[in-house]
Amino acid sequence: MKKIISNIMGELILTYQENGYQEVLDTFTESDYINIATFNINSFISNSYLIHGLREIDVSTPVTLILNVPEGDYYHRRINYILMLLERERFGNLNVYFNFSNHAKLIMTNKIAYIGSQNFSDASRNNYELGILVRELEQVQKIESEIFEELKNNSVLYSTSEYNVRMEELSSLLNGSIKGIRQQIFTVYGDGYPVPEQEILDIHQAYFDKNNWRKFEELYANFEEVINEIIDGYQEVLDQEAIQSYMNELNLSITQFISELEELSNFSIFQEESMMWEKFYENDTGDNLDYHMEKAVNVVREIKEEEFHQLEDLTDILISLFDSIEEQIQNVMDRIYEIREEMISRTLLFNETIIRNRQ
Repeated sequence: MKKIISNIMGELILTYQENGYQEVLDTFTESDYINIATFNINSFISNSYLIHGLREIDVSTPVTLILNVPEGDYYHRRINYILMLLERERFGNLNVYFNFSNHAKLIMTNKIAYIGSQNFSDASRNNYELGILVRELEQVQKIESEIFEELKNNSVLYSTSEYNVRMEELSSLLNGSIKGIRQQIFTVYGDGYPVPEQEILDIHQAYFDKNNWRKFEELYANFEEVINEIIDGYQEVLDQEAIQSYMNELNLSITQFISELEELSNFSIFQEESMMWEKFYENDTGDNLDYHMEKAVNVVREIKEEEFHQLEDLTDILISLFDSIEEQIQNVMDRIYEIREEMISRTLLFNETIIRNRQ
């Protein structure tokens, strides 16, 4: 196999005791993506300048790392350290691939590319290294699409630990949704000091959309499904009694929560005008229109005031439910955190098996 890209123009750089791709590193925080292909990384240096640099990149920036695992002394320990070092929970949007035939070195963003002899490794600063920097954007895009993609397509994806995947999944399922519903229903008054912040149910501003909590019910069903999968997969190490207790409490709270929301949505300020005309037509006899209109307005006002008082009575109940649901979700997440090391350990073993089988 041979890939050729003609007429690539750049600057030839010879370095010693510094990085030939420093200009590429300088663009990391302002780039759309970061791609790195390297034969080796520093696998035994916890304060690696380059690794810490990757951890500081915004989580929205995808980082793709293609790595070989050189054989040698302490090979087994090296593999495990690399796997733990590159565990995704330590980074933002990091995706790691292993390619056991790779000896190429390519460090690039959508702005600039380095091609040369230097690994993405702090130790390589101590060597004489030779490379080329390519700045022309069209050529950078060709390197990305024709060279880096070729390497990636012939590599095996590192499996992020189940703990990290599951926690991201669970967190996204419920937390954002419950906060969104809360913000739509309640108005926050007070500036914290000297007036304490408090949530007020204001019928003129509260927004009741049944689709929102129906969607929340669906998300909770997915949440339960993921929890049950974790329980089934980690029966021997998970405190099943505790997590099941929290799930039962959460289930009861959500059932009551949905019921209270149904009550709150029975009357809304947006129904007032249509209700007024309905009462007017019920009583209108064709004479004394002003009297019948005023009567209709008063009837609707009375209904509104009665409903609003009921809403006020439910305010504390609903706030308490919001708080308890958030607390119970956190309790469930805490139980899963207790088996974090086991979940990561199993994934490391899985990745090590892949690496050994591909060598």
